[in-house]
Amino acid sequence: MADSITISIADVILTIIVRGGMPVSDSDPVYDRFRVPTVPAASAHIEVDVTSQPVPGKEIARYQRIFDSQQSWSMWRDGSDRLLVLQPPAFAEPLWTARLNAGFTRVEIGCRPLAVPVSVQPYYPVRYPLDQLLLMHYLAGREGLIVHAAGVVIAGRGYIFPGRSGAGKSTLARQLAARADWLQLSDDRVIVRKLNGELRAYGTPWPGEAGVAVNRGVPLGGVLFLQQAPMDEIRAMNPPAALPLLLPTATVPWYDEELLGPVLSFCDHLVTGVPVARISFRPTREIAHVLDAYLKNRS
Repeated sequence: MADSITISIADVILTIIVRGGMPVSDSDPVYDRFRVPTVPAASAHIEVDVTSQPVPGKEIARYQRIFDSQQSWSMWRDGSDRLLVLQPPAFAEPLWTARLNAGFTRVEIGCRPLAVPVSVQPYYPVRYPLDQLLLMHYLAGREGLIVHAAGVVIAGRGYIFPGRSGAGKSTLARQLAARADWLQLSDDRVIVRKLNGELRAYGTPWPGEAGVAVNRGVPLGGVLFLQQAPMDEIRAMNPPAALPLLLPTATVPWYDEELLGPVLSFCDHLVTGVPVARISFRPTREIAHVLDAYLKNRS
C-alpha cells in the first residue's frame, strides 16, 4: 500500500510516495499552497520514496563523511550517492536517513515511526528542513539558489531583500504589505533560478514570522540588501560590493567541492544580472514610498 502527493516549489516538481502503511494526512496550511495534481513519477523532477526503514548506523559508519554539524545532522558519500542523516545525540540510531542519487533526482527516505507524527503526514519528513536541503542540492548544478530574503512582486517583477537572521525580513514584509497592489512572495526564504535565459524569483513554503509563503514565480527585477538604520534610503551598489553581502544569506553547500563551484558561479551571475542596491529602513511604512520612488526613477 502506498500514498502519494505532489508538490511544486520554484517549478521543481516533487512526487512523494509514502509506503508501508504509514499514516497519511494531507492537512497543512502552508504546504497545501504548493500542492499540485499528481503526475507520473517519471515526469517529476525529484522522486521521493518514503519508508519506515532508515539506513542502520553500522552501515553508515562505512561511508565517507562529508559534513557533520556536531549536533544532529551529517552527510555521507556512498559511491556516487549522498546520504543525509538526522541522529540527535540522545538516539542510538538515526531518526531518518535520505539517500540522494548523483543527480539529486531520486531520494530514498527511511523514517522511524517516532519521527512521523500523523498530523503532518505525508509531508514529513519531506518538509522543512529536508525539502530545503533537497532543493539546495538539486538547484546547485542547475543555476538556482535558495536565499534568506523577503520577496515582493511589483508591476509583475520580483524584488528580493536578502538579510541574515534578525536583519528585518519579516519587519520589512509587514511594512510593504501596506501596498495592496504589491504581492508578497515570502518573508524569509526565496528561490532564484535562471530558466530559459531569464532570472526568476519564487516564493517558498518556508515562511518567517510574518507567515508569507506564496507559490508563484516572476521575473527578477532586482536585489536589495537589508540594513536597519535610522533612515529610509536606497543606494545602488556595484556587483563586486554586492557579492560579499549575498554569500552569507545564500544556502551554499560549502562542504561539497563538486557543488561549490557552480553555486558560487551562479551567485556572481545573480549580482551582475540584475540591479543591486542596499536598502536602509526604519520600522515604519515610509520605506514602501521610498522603494516606489526608487523603482520609478530607475525605469
